[in-house]
Amino acid sequence: MTLLGTIAKVFVIVSALTQLIRCQPNSPCPRIFNYIYNGQHWQGAIEVTSPPIGVTMNLAVVLLVPQKIDTEDLGSLELWINRENTLQRIANNQKVRYRVKFPPEAPIPRVSSIIYNGKRICTNKPNYLEGLLVTQIRLEHTLYTALAKERLSVGENYDKIAEKGEPEVIFQNRFGITKHTEQQCGKIQSKFTVTNLMMYGNKMERGSWPWLVALHAYKSTSLSFICGGTLISDRIILSAAHCFHNRHDQLFVASDVIAFLGKHNLRKLTEKG
Repeated sequence: MTLLGTIAKVFVIVSALTQLIRCQPNSPCPRIFNYIYNGQHWQGAIEVTSPPIGVTMNLAVVLLVPQKIDTEDLGSLELWINRENTLQRIANNQKVRYRVKFPPEAPIPRVSSIIYNGKRICTNKPNYLEGLLVTQIRLEHTLYTALAKERLSVGENYDKIAEKGEPEVIFQNRFGITKHTEQQCGKIQSKFTVTNLMMYGNKMERGSWPWLVALHAYKSTSLSFICGGTLISDRIILSAAHCFHNRHDQLFVASDVIAFLGKHNLRKLTEKG
């Protein structure tokens, strides 16, 4: 290779790196969130402190994309490492890391806010987006942890995605109370065997936890997952009191709280219970 060819190759590499740096947005909260390029596309990394064992971890990130999103793939929020190793980090009081996958074939989103267990830990108002068509995407992840027989126990990881883009009515149905004549409820199907949700336990199939309730709050034009609950009778659902307060510590209106019984996949709002 000639000297001229070597110089040209170095110039191309430097130009590519310069272009890559220019494309990277600045993080509004670099101690919490950072953009990472994996060699093919950009993704986000969030790092938060571990809660005490037994405390539910709920993380939400609100992203702003300067265009209309026409795809159903809005990205995802997931643990950076597997669940077992994450639980071990929590037990050792180490930080927990999440991966934010952005919508494919869309501009790199800007972070609007990050909420950790109801507390806003990062806020950003990108002024350059004013006057543009912007799609707002909210990604959520909930991790349940507990102690049982000196071992860590974990419930299902819920990755909840909600889009708050153009004003549109997603749900037009009227949600009423259905009267049940049969008093027995939440009975497990005979084909399932009850398995404790322990580390290295088996994944439960749809229909094996009929008493499990997914509680959502109806906000503006979308539903947002807030908490899980347990059906303890044909009329009563048991859940935590703090789940029914918004981030301003105000109680939700009863008509805005919707319960899905026997729900298995929180990504599918139309899934039958």
